[in-house]
Amino acid sequence: MRALRTTVAAVVTGLGLSLAFATAAHAQPDCDVPDPPPICDREPPDPPPDPAPTYSPVLFVDGARQAVTRDGIRVWGWTADADAPRTPLTVRLTVDGVAAGTRTADLSRPDVGAAYPFYGPLHGFDVVLPASAAGHTVCVTAVNAGSGSDTGSCRRMSEVTEFLAHGIDYDYANAVMAGSQLDSKFSADVSNATDVEQTSTVTRTVSTTDTQGWSDTLGIKVSVATEIKAGIPIFQGGIKVSIEGSYSFTRNGSTSKVSSWQWTQPVKTPPRSRVVAEGVVTRYTVIAPYTLTGTFVYDDGARLPGTTTGTFVGTNNTDFEVRFTQYDLDGLRSADPVEQPAESLRVKRLR
Repeated sequence: MRALRTTVAAVVTGLGLSLAFATAAHAQPDCDVPDPPPICDREPPDPPPDPAPTYSPVLFVDGARQAVTRDGIRVWGWTADADAPRTPLTVRLTVDGVAAGTRTADLSRPDVGAAYPFYGPLHGFDVVLPASAAGHTVCVTAVNAGSGSDTGSCRRMSEVTEFLAHGIDYDYANAVMAGSQLDSKFSADVSNATDVEQTSTVTRTVSTTDTQGWSDTLGIKVSVATEIKAGIPIFQGGIKVSIEGSYSFTRNGSTSKVSSWQWTQPVKTPPRSRVVAEGVVTRYTVIAPYTLTGTFVYDDGARLPGTTTGTFVGTNNTDFEVRFTQYDLDGLRSADPVEQPAESLRVKRLR
């Protein structure tokens, strides 16, 4: 009986192993045999699709440059989004983290259209933002149009450091003669104690000083590339340009020019009288707007042609004349003075 049970157990155990192997063979069929089972004829399932691509805007800030007036920042560049390649994007701008407005980047940029035909040319922006003269940081954000996210870029503002002047022009139409002053340059006293009229010649050497000054409120260094060779506004019966050569431009300062003159004046002195001859000159003050033409220089090496304005103030001496006063020898002013030679004054510039 014990032997029979052992035999049955062995048979049952062997059957279990046979079933286990049979189940494993059905789970993983051998498709390389000469006669593969039908399951080997089935197609494998398709792989899952790739995720859809996402596109964020491309953004190029070409520059953030201080305006030559130093009261704003010019920001320019371009942006586009492959999700909407022909649609101009919105850009947001900030200055030092403070919102400074939005713009539509729809300006024509032929260079962009030529380099990226997919986008086309209408993706540029160019704006001047109000700002103080101090240094600033400008940030531009291109607003996403589709599957991606916004794109941002920040730039430090390049600053104007110098104006290099090449020439000057005066606005004579708006120049004014601001005042005049008489300066006495010499006095000659001629007496005649005889009974015969006498004629003598008074010769004197005198000096005059003309001044020139230029001022502006630009707030940066102004240099002169070469000596500015131009006349200056003077008054001679009206405001006109001097023709006496070049003057050294001195910004927010003044220069002076001293001239020497020789005056020659005939004097008629009647019998028993005394004639006092006084040489006088009129000094005029002229104020005139001016415009400097030159180049603005930036701290990053960039240069832009431009102009800046200011005010010229100058004095010049003109209208030389001799005034006569006749006295009797007793010191009383003559009631009937003799007529002196008309247009007889001769003035010669010595230097």
